[in-house]
Amino acid sequence: MSLKNDVLALAGQGGEATFKQTGLLFKLTGLKWWEVENLPKPTVKQATPLISAIMDWQKDKSLFNNGWEIVETIQLWFPSFNDPKDIHYRGGGKKKGGNGGETESEQPAEQPTPAPTPIPDPKPKNEPKAPKPTPPPAPKPEPKPETTPTPKPKKPAPAAKDQSINDLVFRINAGIKNLWMVGPAGCGKTTICGIVGDMLDLPVTIIPCGAGASATTFLGYKYPERESTPFVGAFTQEGIIVLDEFTALEPQVAQIINGALANGELTATTGTFKRHENCIIIGTSNTFGNGADRMYVSNNQLDSSTINRFAGGIIKVDYSKEYESQFDTEVVNYVWKLRDIITKNSLRIVASTREIQAACLLKAAGMPNWKETLTITWTKDEKALI
Repeated sequence: MSLKNDVLALAGQGGEATFKQTGLLFKLTGLKWWEVENLPKPTVKQATPLISAIMDWQKDKSLFNNGWEIVETIQLWFPSFNDPKDIHYRGGGKKKGGNGGETESEQPAEQPTPAPTPIPDPKPKNEPKAPKPTPPPAPKPEPKPETTPTPKPKKPAPAAKDQSINDLVFRINAGIKNLWMVGPAGCGKTTICGIVGDMLDLPVTIIPCGAGASATTFLGYKYPERESTPFVGAFTQEGIIVLDEFTALEPQVAQIINGALANGELTATTGTFKRHENCIIIGTSNTFGNGADRMYVSNNQLDSSTINRFAGGIIKVDYSKEYESQFDTEVVNYVWKLRDIITKNSLRIVASTREIQAACLLKAAGMPNWKETLTITWTKDEKALI
């Protein structure tokens, strides 16, 4: 039988030729056997005798009808392959062969071994070292022009937050655990809660009560598995819970807070929990729970019983001029001027402490038109009042 018939008889035996076999065949023929012209690809059993035949033929070119049997066999997958001269080893060293054992391939002709490069004798130990070249002196940097550093706005002392901090601390020390701070936007209600937490060394947990707050915000989830909430965790520990924008809660959600304040107990998805004796709850809002007004349209009306839970703990907060006066004088005076115009003309605009803080940063950074940023939302008629 010819080599071609021997290889054909092995079709379908075993899986496709291994990566090592196809790599060796590529080096022997220059053909990428994983991109054959005729399918199916050669199997492990077919690749092994073909590799062996090529290696034997490279040693004796008279074998396999001067190599033409090998060409016919290769044409099973590459019909365009038609010259035994294209069969030669492309690479050096030893390569592993087919599946039936590790066959080592040899190069078609031995290459002369290059003469070894003579290794110079080591230098004597006492040979004097050549002096190191002295690097040229580095050029002196040109002096940079002196620039006046931009002064950063001075950070006011927290204690200057008017009487609100002292008032809040006094009521907590008196035993009031349910407190409610009511004041205009940006007057520092939430900031005051954080300062008081630091003063009393109590952790502060802020629960946003605006859009998106629901019963699950306070009670947790049932699906896909029961999960607790930060409110439940803080409710059972010593610390301060801040219900930020408390009056923005939907009435049915506010009733959950009402029950927790009244009974000191909360039934959540993960169980029933008792309020820690040193858990202080502080609500913050812009209104007193009477519903929306011209300025704060997202505030809801609270049940009278909920409002009553804060008996003795309701604190009215306003912008602290003592605190604000520590900022840049020009900025402060301009914001106070805007605030007077707003009050005098009953404008639906807020000029809060936040505006003072932001304008100070912009002015200190060198923005020349910082005043315009404070009135960018004003109408043309409103700006005419300035």
